[in-house]
Order: sequence, then C-alpha cells, then structure tokens
Amino acid sequence: PYEEQLSQFNGREGEYGSRFSLLFRQVLRMLVIPAELNERMPKLFGEVAHRYLSNDRPTVDHFSYEDNRHFFLRDLFDWLQIEKRGRRMRATREDNIKETSR
Repeated sequence: PYEEQLSQFNGREGEYGSRFSLLFRQVLRMLVIPAELNERMPKLFGEVAHRYLSNDRPTVDHFSYEDNRHFFLRDLFDWLQIEKRGRRMRATREDNIKETSR
C-alpha cells in the first residue's frame, strides 16, 4: 500500500541529499533539546548539532557528503549502544549488591 509514496520519496533523494539526510536532520534536532540523555553524551554530538542547525558553513559543507552523515550517525548509534550496556551492567551490579546485603 505504500509503494507509491516510497517511490516518490526515492525519487526525491537528490533533492533532500540522499538516504541519511532526513534522519540526520531529525537526529540533530533531537540532540539540541534539553534532555538527560543529551547531558550524558559526549559534548561533541551536541556541538555539531548546534553548529549545523545554526548554518555554520564549514559544518554544513562537511555534512553535505552522505558518508560524513553516515559516520556521524554510526558514532552516535555506537555511543548509545555502549550507554545502554553500561546501564544494564550498573543495574545488574546494584541488584547483586542488594542480594548479597540481605
């Protein structure tokens, strides 16, 4: 049922800067919102988002290349995975401490 819409989206890839462009812009908008997770992540992610959204010419030019958008998103994804594993490990450790202190 979505074939027509998807073909229209794919036809606009050049217009919007290819496949990572929309996701990249959405993620950058989320990175500048005050949030606990954004406070914990490396400052570089937020700094890049602020520069890009402020139309800093060198930053915008750098991310005009799909590979650079992909690397940025991949680095962010990797950091989020590490953060998630760390939370699980801390929770497990806290559970173990509670169990041994009973």
